[in-house]
Amino acid sequence: MVTAAGKIITASTTENSELFWGIRGAGFNYGTMLEATYSVYDETAPLVLNADFLFAPNASQAILEYFKTFETGLPAKLSFLVLATYSPTIGGSVIIVNAVYAGSQAEVGKYLYSLLEASPLRQNLSMIPWSTINSVSFFGSEPANYTCPTGSTHNVYGSAVHRIDIDTFQAFYENYEDLTSSMSKELGGTVYFIEFFPKQAVEAVPYSATAYPWRNITVHM
Repeated sequence: MVTAAGKIITASTTENSELFWGIRGAGFNYGTMLEATYSVYDETAPLVLNADFLFAPNASQAILEYFKTFETGLPAKLSFLVLATYSPTIGGSVIIVNAVYAGSQAEVGKYLYSLLEASPLRQNLSMIPWSTINSVSFFGSEPANYTCPTGSTHNVYGSAVHRIDIDTFQAFYENYEDLTSSMSKELGGTVYFIEFFPKQAVEAVPYSATAYPWRNITVHM
């Protein structure tokens, strides 16, 4: 890597180890990376279950109550992405829940049953290769050859929370839905994501190995 002073150095567990610890947790703030060596692992689930559910805005409370049950931790094979947006092509404000499970459809049923009780307007469950998740998830809304758009401004804001306060999340969503539906032209393309990922693997990494501090986060937004 190249430091701010213009010096080319190597950082690892045995060389400049404190810098290596910081880079692994705090990102690219310490210099420019010229080369990196990664540990890779064999694929353990060639096929995964992709499940998409489309809900009307009035299902938001039930969806939040469902995710509250995972507040203490997701199963290691399960993850969720929740997308709220205003889409004229679909008919207005919608909530889409995407679940990915690194196992069989029979195994994941017990985790999705309560979500189905929230009465999705549309659903799709299919076993797919890992490599196709981006193009298949969210009902295939992103084409297989998708590239990031250029020439336009995109503002991205994020936060992370440890506890799901349903009243707070519900009030935020109601205000968000009112705003995006009343200004659909001006706020076209605005999305609100809630992300849930299992944290067993990251919590198993010793604190002495990386500077990353937010190992117990429940929800990323």
